[in-house]
Amino acid sequence: MEDLSRCFLDDSQPVESGRVQETLKNVTQYIQTHYRERITLEELAKQTFLSKTYLSRCFSRYLGVSFTGYVELLRLSNAVRLLAGQGTLAQIAEESGFPNVNAMIQAFKRYRGVTPGEYRRGLIPGGKADSRGELPEEGSGVFGTLLGYASAGAAELPVTEQVRE
Repeated sequence: MEDLSRCFLDDSQPVESGRVQETLKNVTQYIQTHYRERITLEELAKQTFLSKTYLSRCFSRYLGVSFTGYVELLRLSNAVRLLAGQGTLAQIAEESGFPNVNAMIQAFKRYRGVTPGEYRRGLIPGGKADSRGELPEEGSGVFGTLLGYASAGAAELPVTEQVRE
């Protein structure tokens, strides 16, 4: 019975993986469009006609990061770009979708190990940050790369560590 189960699961996995990949592509595109807004897993589930539980599992299993972690990474990526400009931390936090400056500071400490002010002071001439843990710009494909790992069956890889490095 166990061998039969494995056989059927193995045969259906490429179809399921393709379906999951398409679902994640649609979901992540929605989030990339709306990350500056207050977005919740419940709202996302309503927008995509999927259950919160299913979405939560997909993020954890296939992207290696929680839904809130994914949104936070997008916001952080935008904040990193904006720090090269002249805006205040409060303006940058608001424009990036963080609920407040403290949330942005906490995200910076968690993913970069420094505060936004320290990061800003560390910018090299020309407005480009050092390559340490640089998050790619919105739409540059980092999460497409994560989806590639998912489709390759590499859900067990520590993807969040790759994004953080």
